[in-house]
Amino acid sequence: MGSLLGACATEADEPDADLKIVTTLFVSYDFARSISGEQADVSMLLPPGVDVHSFEPTPQDIIKLNDADLLIYNGG
Repeated sequence: MGSLLGACATEADEPDADLKIVTTLFVSYDFARSISGEQADVSMLLPPGVDVHSFEPTPQDIIKLNDADLLIYNGG
């Protein structure tokens, strides 16, 4: 009976999802990517060439921010 119960035991589930990090600028994106290595999914919110002062987030950007575990931004 004990071996039957032991066969049914499962190991604790390890989280298989990487940490999701969203950054606003390339400098913080490059920094986060460098220190997180393979352990995080790092993405940059602003597309290349977009003026940071006139950026308007899209609905997809809002979803990306909502799903992020960490937001790194520079500014006030």
